Amino acid sequence: AYALVDGWVTVYQGDSYAAVGVQVHELGHNFGFGHSGGLDGQAYSDHTGMMGNPLFEDEVGKMCFNAAKNWQVSWYGGVGEGAEPNPYKVKVDPQTNRSSSFELVG
Repeated sequence: AYALVDGWVTVYQGDSYAAVGVQVHELGHNFGFGHSGGLDGQAYSDHTGMMGNPLFEDEVGKMCFNAAKNWQVSWYGGVGEGAEPNPYKVKVDPQTNRSSSFELVG
């Protein structure tokens, strides 16, 4: 599978579409995330999140995007120093829009 970083295209080959971990990893590329490597310089060696450790089975435990990726898109708190504005962040005013809810599960 592969996806365009910060784009809208994701392609799944063979049965790679069936692995939730692969789906979340490729969605991360669409959010603008690159691979997460550790200090050894390898692309997939940071096993703290979905961009460094793509899970190919559904029974291997829960994992999300790591802290660096969450900071990159400012999902928690304000925009970090030097961070770009987040085009994926949606504000919903519960006073005017009581029936909407959004959830990203990964």
